[in-house]
Amino acid sequence: MDMMMGLAAGIMTAAAVWPLLVPSLDYSQSIATNRFYWLTTAVGSIVGGLFIRFINYLVPDLHLNHQMSDKEGILNPKRPLSKTMLLYLAVVFHNIPEGLAVGVAFASVANLATRLSFT
Repeated sequence: MDMMMGLAAGIMTAAAVWPLLVPSLDYSQSIATNRFYWLTTAVGSIVGGLFIRFINYLVPDLHLNHQMSDKEGILNPKRPLSKTMLLYLAVVFHNIPEGLAVGVAFASVANLATRLSFT
């Protein structure tokens, strides 16, 4: 099981670095006016990490082999969220960055009229 978790972590890291971070650094370097072109990518990554940390703090979660009293999160602890609502929240929070990526992709190759109509 540990080997599979390590493999999954490596695949997800590779999926984040090659198609997302490297093109972001290349693009910011091409439009940069100074040597701090990497700063926008770094700030975006840090803000994204802080957003995920905030969601982890907000939404209750229960780790494997723990009791219900050990759950984390502050979202109405007296009335726990149903599994359906947790699944719904997971899908919503997962699709937010994907929607932003599609919007940025449309905006980067189009003129203003097309940007406004697609995003």
